[in-house]
Amino acid sequence: MKHNAVPRRAPGECPAAAPRYLLPGGGGSGQFGASDPLFSHNVDTIVVCAYPAEASQRARRVELSTTQSAKLAESLESSPSSMTVPGRKCANVDTLGGTLDLMATDENGVASKPVLITLGCPRNTATNGTAVRYVAELPDRLIGLLSTVETRSPTR
Repeated sequence: MKHNAVPRRAPGECPAAAPRYLLPGGGGSGQFGASDPLFSHNVDTIVVCAYPAEASQRARRVELSTTQSAKLAESLESSPSSMTVPGRKCANVDTLGGTLDLMATDENGVASKPVLITLGCPRNTATNGTAVRYVAELPDRLIGLLSTVETRSPTR
């Protein structure tokens, strides 16, 4: 197994809470490996566990296709590793809030360290505990996992 390899987690339920990472030296300044890759292996599949900011909401899980996983990994890796690039205007992300836990595996099932995306404004922060990216856009499908809006109207 490679140095940074993490044993593959069996598909199943998401952990009760997302892991927490503290970036060394505050992160994001280009120091301490902030610009290193987020994923230590080629990405074949990503399982996303979403943790809405509202404590009463349970974690939600989705497994992305190989194509979706590759596009997401590429998008995250190409995002800036410092906040010097201006962010977008804040829409619902600052009020939505929450965390996405991305568990990526390569085609052989070898896992990279999980990548956490914390929604924020003006940018979302993605980190594996060392590397960091400031992400302007996330797929609507992932943002939707964090929604706490009730889709049914109340009955009387």
